[in-house]
Amino acid sequence: MHSPTAIIEQGFRQPFVRSTLAASLALGLALPAVTLAPTEAQGQTGNVTIEATEGNASVTYQAYRIFTADVEGANTIKNVAWASSTTRTAVVDAIKAVDSSYTDPSNAAESAQKAAEFIQQHIAGSNGVAPSQESDLILESGTFGMLLADATDELASVAILTPGTTATLEGGYYLFVTNTTSITTAQAGTSPIFTAVGADAVTITEKTTVPTVAKRALDEAGAEQSAVDAFVGQAVTYELIGTLPANIDSYATYSYRFTDVLDKGLTADLSSVKVTIDNVDCTSKFTKELTDNTLEVGAKDLLTVADITANSVVRVTYSAVLNSKAVIGATGNDNAVKLTYGSNPNTTATTTSKEQRVRTYTYELDIHKQDKQAANRSLEGAEFTMQVVENANASLKGKYVQADGSLGDSAYRFKTDSSGNLSISGIDQGVYLVSEVATPQIDNGSYEAISPVTVTIDSNVEELGAQGTAQQTLSLSATVTGDADAVIAKSVDTAGSAVGNGINAQNGTVNLVVRDTKRTLMPQTGDAGIALPCLIAVGALGVSAFALRARRGIRSNTR
Repeated sequence: MHSPTAIIEQGFRQPFVRSTLAASLALGLALPAVTLAPTEAQGQTGNVTIEATEGNASVTYQAYRIFTADVEGANTIKNVAWASSTTRTAVVDAIKAVDSSYTDPSNAAESAQKAAEFIQQHIAGSNGVAPSQESDLILESGTFGMLLADATDELASVAILTPGTTATLEGGYYLFVTNTTSITTAQAGTSPIFTAVGADAVTITEKTTVPTVAKRALDEAGAEQSAVDAFVGQAVTYELIGTLPANIDSYATYSYRFTDVLDKGLTADLSSVKVTIDNVDCTSKFTKELTDNTLEVGAKDLLTVADITANSVVRVTYSAVLNSKAVIGATGNDNAVKLTYGSNPNTTATTTSKEQRVRTYTYELDIHKQDKQAANRSLEGAEFTMQVVENANASLKGKYVQADGSLGDSAYRFKTDSSGNLSISGIDQGVYLVSEVATPQIDNGSYEAISPVTVTIDSNVEELGAQGTAQQTLSLSATVTGDADAVIAKSVDTAGSAVGNGINAQNGTVNLVVRDTKRTLMPQTGDAGIALPCLIAVGALGVSAFALRARRGIRSNTR
């Protein structure tokens, strides 16, 4: 735990990489009018507090003292002097980089005064507003402010501050930057902050926001959803939405990459990837890779891709097909995205966002075939077809469900096994026509097929957590109409009553019990069924009569 005052770390060094530094500066408190005095500050201290933006509560800040000074309120700084000879060299070099005619007085006090005045005059915002008029200033990369912050790569930090904790520092003029090692997942570094510390307590809000990523699946109407359902073989469109930090202008380069991991039940189509920034197609400027089930879309330097601002939105869309490995039911088929982004305008460091995921559901219709008169008799060999009557995608109407749950133009005949069961897996919610197209065959009769029935399967997903966390509860409902001998239940007893709930949302199944009436062939007069026995009987009588006559004739001939 840090004490209420800052942890003083004399000699701690924080390197800054000049070639990648995005050091547009945010000025928390402007340099007021500077009065030259021949002596340095004499032991003055002041309190400073840095408030973190949302998500940055654990980030820390390093303090670099550029000038010692007596700070008397917001408008008077006295006794300005260099914090160290090393600081003097670094700052003067930064000044000469933008003004080759600048000369550094040999007198140390004069040197500090002149440099302070130069800094006051040359740190301004992108709109030209001076720091004294814009206390929440965020400066652009490439300005004098960038060079000045970059110059601190040879300085030693004098303190580390924690957000919301008041630190007591010696009076003077300070540069505050984010401690790179403190940045973790879903955090971002502030633009460097310059402020005077002295008589009045100073409270500064860091100049950044944390980039975010969101993920959505698009339903048939194109609406963004956190969950959708689909047939096996159906392509689903997914969308990744990324934002930028408020201090994007502070970066010299900005790495930006989406990493999307799909479950094995989804197959991404790399050729379908499209990237836009503020609705302008930038696909060709992004790298796109698909390795196993991981899709990566990114840019090494987003600043070279488009003219972006802090309000810009990066949007990636792509399609993935629900395949035969799809999980049926409430577990669903997830794909989860993370955003890797530049985390600190003072370094090339990156970090990742929190994960965002969506889920794609698919379902199963189970049919159990049994004898209506003998409920414990399961019937093998019954055949059924399943046709789409209604679906959110109107173009699917009239299609037939195939063996793997995909759709086709020809009817596939599902057949009950020796236990009287069949399963139709990988289907979407919707309305279907289920038809019995062949009945079981038996030796002593046949079964009468039920009339075609309409089966309606409906689903509902309730979000239990924040959108994108896939903390969801799936519920299923189903109805059947068209024939009383088709019932949604676990089973049907000998009295014809439904037993148990035939809907299992966790497993994603709906169980349909179909009962066929047996037809037995009974002998009747005039039926073709008794013609052959009659003919055989008549023939037998004729043969007997002929034999009797023959025997009688033999006997008469022998008399």
